[in-house]
Amino acid sequence: MAVTQKHKVGVIRDVIFGHAPNADGVRSLKMDVYRPRVPSSEKLPAVILAFGGAFHRGSRQDDTVIENDQSNTPIAEYCRRLAEQGYVAFSVDYRLAQEKPLSGETPVLGDMEVPLERIRIVRDILGLEPISVEEMREVQEAAIDDMVCAYRFVAGAARRFGVAADKIFVGGFSAGGRNAITAAFGEDIDPAGVVCMSSYVPSFIVSKYLQDDMPVFPVLAISAENDLGYIQKALPEQHVVLTEGGIDSTWRVVPGYGHFYPADAQSHDGTTGMAASSVFEEICEFLNRSVGNRQRNSNIEGLAQEVSNEQVLQKAN
Repeated sequence: MAVTQKHKVGVIRDVIFGHAPNADGVRSLKMDVYRPRVPSSEKLPAVILAFGGAFHRGSRQDDTVIENDQSNTPIAEYCRRLAEQGYVAFSVDYRLAQEKPLSGETPVLGDMEVPLERIRIVRDILGLEPISVEEMREVQEAAIDDMVCAYRFVAGAARRFGVAADKIFVGGFSAGGRNAITAAFGEDIDPAGVVCMSSYVPSFIVSKYLQDDMPVFPVLAISAENDLGYIQKALPEQHVVLTEGGIDSTWRVVPGYGHFYPADAQSHDGTTGMAASSVFEEICEFLNRSVGNRQRNSNIEGLAQEVSNEQVLQKAN
């Protein structure tokens, strides 16, 4: 799939979407809004993306890391490129571990073991003392809460941003992707789909979601051939769990890269190994397909309702 620039982009920075508690009190949560320059009457699909950084570093403006001569494309750049393609894109803030954030009253992780493999490396780089699994779980619960807050803000302000409220996707890279996909399956939000890069959702959260007979949404998961160990282990299992649960799951792998890879890196199908498009092209294909399917389903439901109404009128007459 070839991706070409379609629209010029305007950016609104530092939009406050919520307030959240940490050890020092309460702080503002902010987002940057990337919007294609199209007529304001158009209601566009939206993508809310959260940055990566092991819950310790990075920002909505820049989460670039260079490691072993490889680097990732920052989430802000993904937002700009998506806006060029006709999506309203939101690069969102969330609280980091150093703030000692306090999570809300809707925990989703239970007593699961939190992988500290990457977190230990990043804390060492930042000169921080070791952190316990329990403390790290609290950090992640808070970050998930912040993604939920961002989704609800965008959905509630859909008319303000020119967004179609039923076509809001969530996603992110690494820690940001964890926030997005865990919020989608574990919290009370209703995204149109999820795009998660080098991140995953624990299987027990998906299982509970499906047991509760909740509406399903498509998922695109992207990982690298030499990604973090727990990502390499989790993604194949996630793909199986989602597929068996009746969820439209797409899994792509970026060959030759570790945890950090650019948007233009080529990928292949995680199951078959067949060649696929670049990371960004796969994201665009997934979003476009999902928006199209949602629109078709909406049209079918609308037609069914019209038929039902007609039947009621006929009976009344």
